[in-house]
Amino acid sequence: MRKALSLFSRSLSQTRTMSAFYIHAVNTLNVPHEQVSDILRFQHVYAVSTLDRLIHELVSVGCLEIFLGKRIPTEKFSSLSFKSDILMHIKKDIYDACTPESIITTASSMIDRELRGSLKFVSFQAVDKINDWLGVIWEEKQKFYKLAEEMGISGNDANERAKNLKQKLTVTVGRRHNIAHEADIDPVTEQKREITKAEVDSAIDFISAFGNAIGKFVTDASCYTNTQV
Repeated sequence: MRKALSLFSRSLSQTRTMSAFYIHAVNTLNVPHEQVSDILRFQHVYAVSTLDRLIHELVSVGCLEIFLGKRIPTEKFSSLSFKSDILMHIKKDIYDACTPESIITTASSMIDRELRGSLKFVSFQAVDKINDWLGVIWEEKQKFYKLAEEMGISGNDANERAKNLKQKLTVTVGRRHNIAHEADIDPVTEQKREITKAEVDSAIDFISAFGNAIGKFVTDASCYTNTQV
């Protein structure tokens, strides 16, 4: 999981560096904002995709840790189903100490492949999907309460803070969809929606804080057993 979080941070850092091209074009080359604003749109789309990948990787690794006996199984994990041949290969690999025939048959790669096959049409961007799939590896009923508190989201109480976090996530992801699926064109004006560097910087900061808050909770010692495998 540390590897996934490290890749998440590195990817967002690389996304931020794209601002240098935008700033240079506008401030030094005097290129009109409209002609290079797609750099900002790319940053927004890529940042949301980075969050999507992070959650997928955390779920995949967390499932493997449960199989290995390192992570405490959640109620939601118990409801997942795996093909019998997958389970037999995993049993052989983990408990019989057999050398895998190839990297394709290792427990880690087989679980990951199975999950990718099951989840390839699932987007880890919508609030409900994130909540559901984090439940596979994190036994917490009020996830968005915890995440909002960790991120310092404003609100009069826990309910309002969680609501504000969900709304911010929905708006951030919604803008990504506008860009990726509609070329960010307003259907009424038939012109591209306005976008600013400040808006994109704020979105990236939010995604970074959200992803790292998730990482903190799913890697907490309370999620793990004391079993040494």
